Amino acid sequence: MAKNLEFRKFRRGDEEGLSSLFREIFHVEKNADYWNWKYFQNPAGQHMIIVALDKDKIVGATGTIPVRFKVGSNEIIASQAIDLVLLPQYRGRRTFFTIEKIARKECIDNNVKFNYGFTIKKTYRIATKFLGFEGVYPISNMTKVLNPSPYLRQKIRVGLLASPLGYVAKQVLNAFNRRKLSAFPGLTTGKISRFDSRFDDLWSKEADHYEVAVIRDSQYLNWRYVECPALYKIYSARENGSIKGFIVLGCFQEDIKRGRIVDIFVEKGRKDIADVLIARGINYFIEECIDVITCWMLEQWPIIESLIKRGFVKRETHHDFVVRSYTDEFPNEYFADKSKWYLTMGDSDYY
Repeated sequence: MAKNLEFRKFRRGDEEGLSSLFREIFHVEKNADYWNWKYFQNPAGQHMIIVALDKDKIVGATGTIPVRFKVGSNEIIASQAIDLVLLPQYRGRRTFFTIEKIARKECIDNNVKFNYGFTIKKTYRIATKFLGFEGVYPISNMTKVLNPSPYLRQKIRVGLLASPLGYVAKQVLNAFNRRKLSAFPGLTTGKISRFDSRFDDLWSKEADHYEVAVIRDSQYLNWRYVECPALYKIYSARENGSIKGFIVLGCFQEDIKRGRIVDIFVEKGRKDIADVLIARGINYFIEECIDVITCWMLEQWPIIESLIKRGFVKRETHHDFVVRSYTDEFPNEYFADKSKWYLTMGDSDYY
């Protein structure tokens, strides 16, 4: 069916057509403000999203958005593969590979050095076997349960018994968690509404400690977490007036009420800063009646120790992290070494 379709770059005026497609396939609402923020306001540059049209109707889309990365001592443009969607009747191999080929050419034409993305089991095979991606590692959640009731209801068939047991367990856990939110001498946390130049200073000071990471300067952070239509709570950690780290928190109502540590960044070697920010996050999620907290964090980073200390445990997900390089300077094998990466939920477009 691809020969009857038009393929072109997403442009202003396409927002409702793409929203309609997402509504039909994923049963989610994405309005024009969301697409405008994601595709047109990105400080890293123009989007590389390709849409497939049958006459005037958008029937498919895929592509990438640019992201500024630190790779070794270099600042480069990478792009995140996102928003792959096709109506069922257009899911033949020809349609998919046509739209993907055009999107890939957009990346090369825009001097993108590598793509990265997050797959499920089915798309992992396609990405690694046919599209030139390399698997880096399976994504794991660091998970902390605050309210056991939803899990007890799955285990205990008698709902009348599960509810009171869950309520009691929740109260005990919350009391325990609050007791663990001890004071940290010299460190203070506070809610912020915007990232200022002090966060540029933090990134400049800490960047050399990261081999491969999204450049977390104020321009990027404001676009990603402040100007994004999603609502986040952001807290900074300060010591003697200096910014020492930050944490970004999000609440999501799904099958249960989930709290996510979407991003966290701290001064190297300062586990006390990670401790105070994670403690602040737990406290916020308790206040918001969250059932479970999740966070992405690779084991090579000391933040993982702070999470474990606060009762987080590792849980597997259905997602894999994949990369595809366009440069001999940094081949797939370079990016496939997970020890090089600093990656959080906010580096994806999931949350």
